[in-house]
Amino acid sequence: ASDKVKDFLIRLVMFRATTAVLMLVLVVAINAAISPYFLVPFNLSNVATAAVEIGLLALPATLLIIAGEIDLSIASSLALSAAVLAVVAQSGAGLLVAVGAALATGALAGLVNGLLVTQLGLSSIIVTIGTLALFRGLAEVILGDQTIQGLPEELTGWNLQYVGDTLV
Repeated sequence: ASDKVKDFLIRLVMFRATTAVLMLVLVVAINAAISPYFLVPFNLSNVATAAVEIGLLALPATLLIIAGEIDLSIASSLALSAAVLAVVAQSGAGLLVAVGAALATGALAGLVNGLLVTQLGLSSIIVTIGTLALFRGLAEVILGDQTIQGLPEELTGWNLQYVGDTLV
């Protein structure tokens, strides 16, 4: 019976998802032991808020990697879309117009990458290294050396809602 248990444990550890979950549990346990504030609702909601943003960027990247491709321009595309959102919102065009412009910018950035890879047959890593610089440069041109201030409350107050002591 001990050989069966040993074989089962070896297969369990060899499974990548199990290893990732075990590492997550280990990291949470260590952080909880180090700080009494780690498992409080406020901190957990902050972690969840940050994880959602990263997850929204990681999901399409994961699908690309599964397909044997890669996109290194995701963060630059996000920066360009955010710059467009901020400039349009600050101009007073309205929240829906600003969000629409940001979504259209992101879609156009993805379309450029997609067409260069699928229609011209270029390598996705080479294309996205180039568009990484292009999109980041365009965001810098749009914003210049200025920060955007005076954005509408609809954009700046989204994650400042509390339910009890928990940020949601």
